[in-house]
This record gives sequence, C-alpha cells and structure tokens, in this order.
Amino acid sequence: MIILLVGVLAGLAFIFAGVGCLLMVEPMAGNWALFLLVLFIALGVWWIVRGGMLLGRVNVEEYNRSVAEDLEVEDIVAAELDEARREALLSQKRDAEKIGAVCGAIMIFATIVGLLLLFCSRPPVQSWFWMSWVVGGLVCGLVSTLMHAFGRVA
Repeated sequence: MIILLVGVLAGLAFIFAGVGCLLMVEPMAGNWALFLLVLFIALGVWWIVRGGMLLGRVNVEEYNRSVAEDLEVEDIVAAELDEARREALLSQKRDAEKIGAVCGAIMIFATIVGLLLLFCSRPPVQSWFWMSWVVGGLVCGLVSTLMHAFGRVA
C-alpha cells in the first residue's frame, strides 16, 4: 500500500510542478512552458502507473481473490477444499459468469446504438456516437455493483 501512496504522491507532485512551471514560465516563453507542463504531466502519470503496477505485483490477497474467478468449474470441484469453501467458489464463479453475460449484452447494445448514431443520423447528432460506449460502460458498472450488492445473483 505504501508503494501506491508514494507513486500517487510523487505523480501529483510532478503534475503540480508542471502547472507551476506553466504559470511561471509562460509570460517569458509560452512554448517552453507548454513543453514543461506536458513533460511533468508525463512524469507524474508514469509515477502513478508505476505505483499501481508495483502494488498489483505484491498484493497477494487481491491475487488470491482474482485466481478464484479464473478457475474452471472442474478445477474447483477437484481441489482439496472443505465443502463450504468449494460451494462458495462455485457460487462466485456462477455469479461472475452471469454478470459477464449481462455486461456483454449491454455493451453489444451500446455498440448497436453507437453504429446507428454514426451511420444513420445527421451531423449534429452523429458526432456524439462515441457516447454510447461511455454510457454502456457506466451501465455495466452500475449493473455489476447492484448485482454484487444484492447478494446472490438470480
């Protein structure tokens, strides 16, 4: 967790340093100010992404949780586990498959809407075709959260 904290803090410090460079250097040299802003933003993003990747590499608890989703039903049944844990893993696997199917259907519908907006609408509306995927992603997140929140997925 400290790895991520250091990465985020260093990243934000670089981004704020870039904004500071922009404010101080712009009156004298506008192009250099923009260059320094983009450079410091890139460094800040690098630190934030690096911290997140290092956290993902050493976060064993999250890794163990994600492995259960990747196991096949046959692997879960064959594993040497007590009956309660086996049933919990099988239930988690079924729930993840149902959520995946619902989100897949939502995104296919969003793709259909996006393509219809792109090819079958007039120019003012046509330029917003990409928003169908944004809305589809948000709806997937909402549906997934609600399906997890209300316990067993029907």
